[in-house]
Amino acid sequence: MKRQGHLPKGFTLIELLVVIAIIAILIALLLPAVQQAREAARRTQCKNNMKQLGLALHNYHDVHNTFPPGVIWRDMNANRLIDPPDIYGGARTGYMMHLFPYFEQAAIFNLIDFSLPGISWHGNNMQAMNTAAPPVFKCPSDGQGADFAPSWSPQTVHKTNYMGFFNGDQLGNVWSPQMNRIQRDGSVQVVDVSAVFGVNKGARFRDFLDGTTNTMVMAEYLTGISAQDVRGHALGDQPGGSMLFTQLGPNSRLPDRVYPCCGWCFNNPKANLPCINGDGTTTDTAGSRSRHTGGVQVCLGDGSVRFVSENIDLFLYRELATLRGGEVTGEF
Repeated sequence: MKRQGHLPKGFTLIELLVVIAIIAILIALLLPAVQQAREAARRTQCKNNMKQLGLALHNYHDVHNTFPPGVIWRDMNANRLIDPPDIYGGARTGYMMHLFPYFEQAAIFNLIDFSLPGISWHGNNMQAMNTAAPPVFKCPSDGQGADFAPSWSPQTVHKTNYMGFFNGDQLGNVWSPQMNRIQRDGSVQVVDVSAVFGVNKGARFRDFLDGTTNTMVMAEYLTGISAQDVRGHALGDQPGGSMLFTQLGPNSRLPDRVYPCCGWCFNNPKANLPCINGDGTTTDTAGSRSRHTGGVQVCLGDGSVRFVSENIDLFLYRELATLRGGEVTGEF
């Protein structure tokens, strides 16, 4: 008679469910930490990109004794005090194009023919300017915006997550360094709102009367998610397309007011991309936006990069974008 051996004991169903539950809890606990670590790495890369652009601005200043002009608009009206500015009549160039030689893109820059009429990034210059997107243009935390693919061109157009501050609150302020602005006490006063970038001119270090460490030069912006959404246009000359203002605070829930044509506004508040149409000449504006939790990164005049909370006092935030407002900014 054969003696029956003992069969090995297996897991019961309850034990198996307990093990699965423990693994699920561990994953739930670890996943946020992994995501935070990944976002920290993306944010660091984003910061390094902005530092490279800040260094490019400094190198440009070393050569030309000025920052690049914010936009070059060759106004075709003889008397702009009487006639409205004809900013679209002549050749148009944004500041980012002038920085190409200073972040190792001189070969592309040398292909540009700045004598061509119209916007310098398209037409005969389209292929030269848009063959390959410089890695420094994109913040990996965004990662959603496809490059702009206009229906009228076989070439895509680069987008960027980094843009410069211009005079005042909106497009109509870029022509003048002064505007009426509401103060902390509720009064309205004429103040100097000169920023680093302006029309046909850029600031010099001697213009930073508030100090380079107290003046914002560039900040983050989000690229439109659709390939037909122009926002984030790296080489443009419009709010949301190389231009930032401080009428809206960082990551504002209020909408940007953008050019009323041609794919500038794909309203998407859930993606932190709210927008409405502006009038195309005066009321257009865009505020700094990012996918970092709690705020945006900004580049200061000394080339350093700081994180600015989206809860920053709006008056202080506006003061940080002016060169010589004379404000005592304090901590931010």
